[in-house]
Amino acid sequence: MIGQFEEVLAQVVALAILMPVVASMGGIAGSQTLTVVIRGMAMGQIGGSNRVWLLNKELWWVR
Repeated sequence: MIGQFEEVLAQVVALAILMPVVASMGGIAGSQTLTVVIRGMAMGQIGGSNRVWLLNKELWWVR
């Protein structure tokens, strides 16, 4: 995929530097979400009444 943009990357070197940062942001967001959910489950903050609401909220962001 990156090979398709070699000309652009040669012209805008800053973009090439930021590519790994942008690519890692998805993993960081997923890790943070997982951490918050696991903590909420451990502390009993995520239960039957709000489980469906939280699931719908997270699935809405995926779209």
